[in-house]
Amino acid sequence: MRFDPSRLGIRHQLLGLFGLCLVTGGLVLALDEVGEYYTQRSMSAMKDDVLAGMRSIRRLSDAYSQDVVNTTFRTRNYLIGWDEGLETVERARATAAAEWDALQAMSLQGEDHALLQQALEERGRADRAAAKLSEVLDARDIRALGRFADGELYPAVDPLVERLARIDERGRLRADALAEESLQRAKWFGRARIGLTLVCLLLVVALGRRVLRNGY
Repeated sequence: MRFDPSRLGIRHQLLGLFGLCLVTGGLVLALDEVGEYYTQRSMSAMKDDVLAGMRSIRRLSDAYSQDVVNTTFRTRNYLIGWDEGLETVERARATAAAEWDALQAMSLQGEDHALLQQALEERGRADRAAAKLSEVLDARDIRALGRFADGELYPAVDPLVERLARIDERGRLRADALAEESLQRAKWFGRARIGLTLVCLLLVVALGRRVLRNGY
């Protein structure tokens, strides 16, 4: 037997129309919740896996490339005093030790892990250079500082900083990929909400017209 909506009372038809609106509203809210969940998960992954690692890498790189290298030449050119230079280098060494611990505690995979292992192999030479710089600054030996700057500084620091920069670049690429994925997902949910709303509107108009016809 074929179902004929006109056989239902006006009250039941209106209740059906109201129920359709409620169901559609519930589906739209559900889409919003699912979209928000995936957005939060993407942002959490970006924060925990990517951004935290990038901050550690940049602080670590700055400790060597900025504090150690710049302090060497600023002290050599009498732009800062021996005590200030020594204090800066000692602070950089402490920062580097803490950031190395944080970086090794992270779960890096694939090429990132390989680059980290390469950086760890270069760490010893860079740390020895920083320790020697502290000794030279403490001794206030300008000739030894010049020899260190001309012959030992860059060969010790540059290979490490280069590998850290490559890890940082890969982190930026992952962050961009996560952001793009989140944006595309948000667009999809937006289109789904608009489509669902339009379908509901068309059904409401069609059913509303039938209810009005049946009411006369």
